Amino acid sequence: MSVQPRYRAEAYLPRHAFDPCDRARAADLWRAFQELAVGASTERGWPPARYREHGCAFVMRSMRVIHHRRATYGESFAGESWVRRMRREMLSTREVRLTVATSGEDLPLASGTQEWVHVNAQMKPARGDASLISAFQPVDSDTVEVPTWSPLVEGQKEQSSFEFDIWNTWMDPLGHVNHPQYLDFAEEGLMRVLRLRGVEADTLRPRAESV
Repeated sequence: MSVQPRYRAEAYLPRHAFDPCDRARAADLWRAFQELAVGASTERGWPPARYREHGCAFVMRSMRVIHHRRATYGESFAGESWVRRMRREMLSTREVRLTVATSGEDLPLASGTQEWVHVNAQMKPARGDASLISAFQPVDSDTVEVPTWSPLVEGQKEQSSFEFDIWNTWMDPLGHVNHPQYLDFAEEGLMRVLRLRGVEADTLRPRAESV
């Protein structure tokens, strides 16, 4: 069986991934991206069980996402993923794309660029062995760049924060909060600020994120 340079699969967005306006939440698109990355790794012969056997893993370092349109429940979604760059047998840049079938054509839904770090059993950065690195041959392609914005400068603009406890049931198989959860935290903080200012939080529309 030949393995294609790019992994393609149907993407599933469950009902709880949608807000009260029946539109997909940004963090749940991130979760769909993660499923694509895991599916691509599995197709290359590296399912989650094999990482456990070797005492290693890839963990998220950063992610950039552009939202092209809003997804609604019941639409047909598809995804694509591939490794664009591998550095020092440790740092992997993976591209992920989501599309939605509308009126007989596939339209861009969201595009992401993920930066992964290979770690050992102690969660320390480490070089992957030859069998792992050879499974992910890079594919030359474009990457995602988020729009520029003016950074928040401390003391010059009003800031808001809130505190919360981390639940044990939020932990992923590596024993830490999975990376899409951080986007949930940021979105919740933003929605609380909007509500305090009399703005309906459900009108918030994701455009881009860099975390």
